[in-house]
Amino acid sequence: MNYLGTEKEKIVINNKFQNDIQKSEQLKREQYSTDIFSNKQNKENTNIKSDIIVYYKESFIQKIINKIKNIFKSK
Repeated sequence: MNYLGTEKEKIVINNKFQNDIQKSEQLKREQYSTDIFSNKQNKENTNIKSDIIVYYKESFIQKIINKIKNIFKSK
């Protein structure tokens, strides 16, 4: 830092800047906590088996083919 002042003033100002930087860094750490392992649950507890039935919609061509098959099956 290049400015006019005595050595005591420079030391006081540098200490104030350092304290302000430390406070802002501490606030950032608290606000944006990146400890990803603290909130992680056991995978054994989170794995829940669920059977989901998924119905697929037939395509237009598949519908036509099925209708033709049904016509010939019924005769």
